[in-house]
Amino acid sequence: PWRTSGMRAHRPANRRQGQTHEEHHDARDSIDACAGVPGGAGRVDRQCERRVRRDVAREHELVAGRDVGVLDAIFRIGSELFDQKRWVEALHVLETFADSFPRHPPAGRALAMAGRIHQTNEAWEDAIAAYRRVIGEYPEDEWVKEARWAIAECTINLSQWRVAIAAYED
Repeated sequence: PWRTSGMRAHRPANRRQGQTHEEHHDARDSIDACAGVPGGAGRVDRQCERRVRRDVAREHELVAGRDVGVLDAIFRIGSELFDQKRWVEALHVLETFADSFPRHPPAGRALAMAGRIHQTNEAWEDAIAAYRRVIGEYPEDEWVKEARWAIAECTINLSQWRVAIAAYED
């Protein structure tokens, strides 16, 4: 239900009582700029990364974890970037999301997606680290089984045969 109003897409329900219109859109604009949506910069650089981290933290502070619409929108941006195979941007958004909102239900999925990005790019150790986080931080999550299999695949690519066998046996 996103509507376009001028240059900004927004959901009016995401604005919390007491939050100004500008505060609501600051975080949204920073994420849009990094995600490459219309009007965005289309690349992740250090300045963009700092701005997103700052604005995500501010948005989290403003909504105090209660406005799941904003959190879902951030995850959705990461998922869309993943689907578009824009690996650098997707990885940035998904890892920032998982680190910033670890209790939000899609956080485990965001980490599993980050692992898949690393795996796709043959960054085997980074993929294993992401998958181990899924297993360690979200042991009841539906993505744990996928993470275990992916660890086995990554260790095969690293020629760590015994580790791969142990991972397949789990």
